[in-house]
Amino acid sequence: MPLSRLINSDIILFDSVSYAGREFSTLRVERSADSSHDRGIYEIGMAGDSIEILPTFDLVLDVEKGDPRTAEIRVLLDAGTESQNTHNERLKKQLDDIGHSHTTLLDHRRTLLRREFTHSLLTARHELWLVQFDAYEAQPRAHASGSGQLLLYDLSRFIEDIPKLRRELAFPAWEKGRAPVYGLPYFLNPSFLVIRSDFAKFLSDGSETWKAIAAGAGAYSWQDLMAAARAFQHRHPGSILFDYAEETLETLNCLFLEVLFSLPKDQGGIGPPAPTMRLADVSRDCIRTATAMLDELLRERESLRPPQSSESQRVVHPDAIISRHWYTTYRQNLPAMSKETGGGRPIRLPGDLWTNGDWHFGILEGSVGPRKGLEIIRDQFVNESTAVNLVVEGVGLPAFRRFYSDQGLSSLVDWPLSWFAPYMHGVRVIYRSRIANYWRVAPALSYQLASLTVPSGNLDAICDTLFSLVTTEAASTD
Repeated sequence: MPLSRLINSDIILFDSVSYAGREFSTLRVERSADSSHDRGIYEIGMAGDSIEILPTFDLVLDVEKGDPRTAEIRVLLDAGTESQNTHNERLKKQLDDIGHSHTTLLDHRRTLLRREFTHSLLTARHELWLVQFDAYEAQPRAHASGSGQLLLYDLSRFIEDIPKLRRELAFPAWEKGRAPVYGLPYFLNPSFLVIRSDFAKFLSDGSETWKAIAAGAGAYSWQDLMAAARAFQHRHPGSILFDYAEETLETLNCLFLEVLFSLPKDQGGIGPPAPTMRLADVSRDCIRTATAMLDELLRERESLRPPQSSESQRVVHPDAIISRHWYTTYRQNLPAMSKETGGGRPIRLPGDLWTNGDWHFGILEGSVGPRKGLEIIRDQFVNESTAVNLVVEGVGLPAFRRFYSDQGLSSLVDWPLSWFAPYMHGVRVIYRSRIANYWRVAPALSYQLASLTVPSGNLDAICDTLFSLVTTEAASTD
């Protein structure tokens, strides 16, 4: 019979099990106060005079029943661009060579449906689930709403040197003092603007403000940028003023936030991103200013851009003077940039802002063998060799900090990685996960903003609805 010990409502079972012709002394946690305990069975071993707890049975099911079997490993990958999908297809072949491994590919290349946190629909039962997830989707929703059920496994339970890991990998800057680690950064994916090269040359011959735009460091407003673009458009009839990569409807939300946070406080705005942000504090005038600017950005884009086949990857129009991108869509769009205009060059968003669009790898809570899962994540996904391949193939920027001062790697890509170093360090980055109740507001926000793309959209009515939305839903509590 197993020996049970009750410790502050936690029950730890010590037992002896037979496996592979041997007897093992084992322990496992039967119950914990918050039900967040590791459900694995561990071997109790000796190393000299010390006791060791060993993950011998990480992927072994029913070992205590005398009928052991190996657990299945399931990997969930996501793709939003052609390059990401090509990379994932190749990765799937490698992963399927691992015993008992099954890889599922989510393909979002041809849909604008918002990526919901798919893992909330999954339940790990006697399997090891490794999931690729948008960092924004998981951080504010680590617990299923109202259920108290954890969706992602807290890797800090068994990562020995978290400070060292944070020094190596570009975790979100405001996560430094946070105890849980729900995933490891897989690749970075900041937002920024791209302007036509001939527009940049046009700006360099203009005012100091225009020259600041050409320098691309963010020391300009959306109003400055649009006024310069209209002056250029006047000389180049037929050019589209603005376009953006429609990766998901959430991208429209991000563009709205980028305009909103660029408004300085001395002009009634909420200023740059802060460690904690509340949309509920935004004024009606601020909402109207941001909505009117977004309406201007979208109006001409919708009327002039040609229809695209639903079977083709959505990219921005090659004649767009200004385009808004994630790093992934920028790399996807490079071949389509018009040679007649000299191609394009990245510049910072007005206000020198970025939006965090990074992707992480984690383990679904309830999975068996989470230690083995972390080992697979490090071996297959989060390592320096994979990081180099990801940036060279245009999938995303490397998650390892040291690469941003590596001139050798920068020579292999179209734009120096050092340009993205401020983003990697979290400087003026919009983290949607740090906006109070943003996950609650986001679906309705994207629905309302999408109405700006309809010619008959009533701007005043949309502004009133948006103000009501952010001041009620964003202020509510669970």
